[in-house]
Amino acid sequence: MLSGAESATGRSVSATPLHRAEAMQPGSRRRSARRTYLLPLDAVAVAAAASLGPRWEGAVLATAAMLAALGTAGLYRARLHISALDDAAHIITAIGLAWAVLGWVGPPLPVPAGVPAARFWWWLVLAAAVVLARALGHAVMRRIKGDAAVPTVVIGAGPVGVRIADALKAHPECGLHPIGFVGTHEPTATSVLPLPVLGPLEALTDVVDQHQVESVIVTFLDLGAEAELVDTLRQCRQHGTAVLVVPRLFQMDVGCIHAEVIGGVPLVRMRALGRQRWEWRLKRAMDIAGAVVGLVLLSPVMLACALAVRREVGRAGVFFRQERVGPDGIRFDMLKFRSLTPSSATESGHRWDISADPRVGPVGRFLRRSSLDELPQLVNVLRGDMSLVGPRPERPFFVEKFGRQHRDYLHRHRVPGGMTGWSQVHDLRGDTSIDERAAYDNYYIENWSLGLDLKILLRTVGVVLIPPLRRRPAPSSPPVSSDEARAAS
Repeated sequence: MLSGAESATGRSVSATPLHRAEAMQPGSRRRSARRTYLLPLDAVAVAAAASLGPRWEGAVLATAAMLAALGTAGLYRARLHISALDDAAHIITAIGLAWAVLGWVGPPLPVPAGVPAARFWWWLVLAAAVVLARALGHAVMRRIKGDAAVPTVVIGAGPVGVRIADALKAHPECGLHPIGFVGTHEPTATSVLPLPVLGPLEALTDVVDQHQVESVIVTFLDLGAEAELVDTLRQCRQHGTAVLVVPRLFQMDVGCIHAEVIGGVPLVRMRALGRQRWEWRLKRAMDIAGAVVGLVLLSPVMLACALAVRREVGRAGVFFRQERVGPDGIRFDMLKFRSLTPSSATESGHRWDISADPRVGPVGRFLRRSSLDELPQLVNVLRGDMSLVGPRPERPFFVEKFGRQHRDYLHRHRVPGGMTGWSQVHDLRGDTSIDERAAYDNYYIENWSLGLDLKILLRTVGVVLIPPLRRRPAPSSPPVSSDEARAAS
């Protein structure tokens, strides 16, 4: 660990498989998402109906509450089939719940005084206004979607894939224009493909780039092929390509939420990655607020740690800077309280674990055991190098090493690293399985939400204040052996 290392912000890790693949820039990156038309449509409908009442302030409050309720009910998500009849039951329920909450809280509502049943009838008026507005809006949008359908490929040229391709060709109002299949096709006596095969699975990225594909539909493949496909689909999603998946056992009720049926086959749309959603801006705002509050409230603790470190290490320096790898391979200097002074820059970048190093004094051991040595990383969060929650950033040497040895490791770098994360709160830190860490980190990235971040932060507080009584056993084969570390240094 080297103090005062030269700042490397802006340099990227080259020659890693993930970054080479991202440099190909599939055509879906040029895809511009359509702006939703439902939000302003619903706002006008609710505001118009609520304004018929005697209180304008109640109309404003009701409009905001209804739009929030409709959004919570998932009525603004991307869909293939758009129908006011499909939305009607959800609209009535969402508006009814919002109306009941507003009446219970007691704010002024746009309801005529002295009419006992006014609230019930007003609820129906609001719901009817939204359903009618959506019916008109959907009718117009179906025509627009049919004329501007996006290029789509179907992965898998089996019976299910052919069925979906035929259905999309017959229903252009879904907004997907199938241009071909990706994958092998085993012809039978009666099988005739309605579309050409554009290439094997290995060529999916090239097909997406060449044909400017904006949507990919995944049907059935053997397990080995699906495992290989995950890497490519992650790259496509990273650049904005929509991915829809046919669930297994789809002939039965598999409980797919928000599944849409095309040609009798349900499709589940994978959510856009966190960095592509508007909530990601709230994550950054939460990082800034958390870092500022943390630096202010924890300043006495940090001052005490700094004084203790200075007393133990002398003139070596209280803070320790170490080069780490962030999203897209960008390097930055991560700050920590010093726990030892390395003998060389090579040792700092290549030494895996120092927990048993005799050079670590009592203060250093306490700071590492309590995680107080990581408090200076709040500065990294404030600068934007890191986030409060995310995969643990690692040194370039180990990123290169683990990227070659573990197929899913490099996909951790799709988001900024964090002070804490999903793998850390599951006690996957130090000398633990790299494959397991990568699996937990990629789960976090694929399923990110603000709620998950809050859950991780709360669990982190519990882990720090109440350390687990039983630690996870070390893996049978450590990520980096002591011989490798000595050879590297």
